[in-house]
Amino acid sequence: MAKVIQVILTDESRGTGKVDNPYRIVPQYWNFKGELLAEVDDFDPHVSQILSLNNRLGRVVAEKETLASLLKQVTAIQSGKRVMRINKARELVTEALENLKTPYEIHS
Repeated sequence: MAKVIQVILTDESRGTGKVDNPYRIVPQYWNFKGELLAEVDDFDPHVSQILSLNNRLGRVVAEKETLASLLKQVTAIQSGKRVMRINKARELVTEALENLKTPYEIHS
């Protein structure tokens, strides 16, 4: 049996705007006594949890890529410092050799 009745339809705002609780409009159906008869909230907390985990995973991947980039930069800087130290040592040895007035002699 079906029956046509009058109801009051309202729209309620819900959610915090975050991935795990997005903003949404929830239609609600009320009788004339002020009793809530039904509401239609399409929000699924399981889907929300998956989206939240996916968002976190995306941040972890981005942080990993950032850390890998920083590691490459640090390695390049360290390599550059090694090259600078080697070049400085080469300069010092060259300068010392040039400053020698007499050939090196072995004394017994």
